[in-house]
Amino acid sequence: MPFNACELEIDLFCKGTRVLDDVSLDGTREISRACAGLGSGLEIVEPYLRGVKEEVGMLVGVQLAPERDCSRYDRLIGMGVDRLSFCFECFDAEWFARVCPGKERMLGQKFFFDAMEYCAARMRKGAVSGEVIAGIEPLEATHQAIDYIASIGALPTVSIFRPTIGSGMEAWASPRYEEMRDVMQHVYEGWRRAVKLVTRRLFSRRMQPRPLRNSDSPTGPSDSSPVVPSTDA
Repeated sequence: MPFNACELEIDLFCKGTRVLDDVSLDGTREISRACAGLGSGLEIVEPYLRGVKEEVGMLVGVQLAPERDCSRYDRLIGMGVDRLSFCFECFDAEWFARVCPGKERMLGQKFFFDAMEYCAARMRKGAVSGEVIAGIEPLEATHQAIDYIASIGALPTVSIFRPTIGSGMEAWASPRYEEMRDVMQHVYEGWRRAVKLVTRRLFSRRMQPRPLRNSDSPTGPSDSSPVVPSTDA
């Protein structure tokens, strides 16, 4: 059965799949690499960022695999992107390699951390987020991930693992409610540490979209201001 080229690209990147020599690729078409970590993702995103900013003026968030050369993010930040997100799934290095063999083989976990730290240092507080999946690796590692992300001024975001029928992890047990409640409490505390954010002020007037700017414009001190003001006394 011939592969769909897009599905093949996703499998190769996300699952570390290798196409066997006896598998026919007749009928597939060559596609350019669309993963930022492979050096083409940012160029693909730029026209969409520019179009949305010019025509609509909405908030624009981007989630891509990390660039090997972090300075490439300067152009996207200069254009006015509002949020950048990096999903590395597991904080523990061994679990990362086990659950994300493709990311481990093609990029490595360190590139996610480097890109996240680079962008967090150049954008306003809370404009960068790091994402992990709770319920796969040990709970302690998930807590460490939340603490690490918050420590660099980024927002920790957590998805809860769900064993999906037909997936390679469908037989894995669902995480316990009590543990996930504990994780979400830790996320809330992480948000408060990262930007002194109170959830009821999430949609304050400070969360307005950044305007489209010349991509060569430098980012100044104003970009280090919090996304929303603190309501702490």
